[in-house]
Amino acid sequence: MTTNSKSQSFAAGANLVAIVCASVSFLTMAIALFQIFTGHNASISAYAVMICTLPVTIICTVIALMLVGVRLSKLALIAIGIFALQFIMGYIAKMILMHQ
Repeated sequence: MTTNSKSQSFAAGANLVAIVCASVSFLTMAIALFQIFTGHNASISAYAVMICTLPVTIICTVIALMLVGVRLSKLALIAIGIFALQFIMGYIAKMILMHQ
């Protein structure tokens, strides 16, 4: 796939936005899980952050994939993987807490 420099720079920005959104969401989810496992009530803001940043990450990933393809959009794909990891961690935490 041939791309011009303008498309590559826009896709790089979309990749950056996607990874920042996923990182912020992952950190707030990690804080919520820490609160749950230490016996405190988890803040609802962690879930709100995840709900607000997931669409942005998906849109930025799609834009980057359309502009430059899979090979140059690895950060955006990693960001989607981070969200998948959050759901897996939440499911594991739920299973651990149900068996206590």
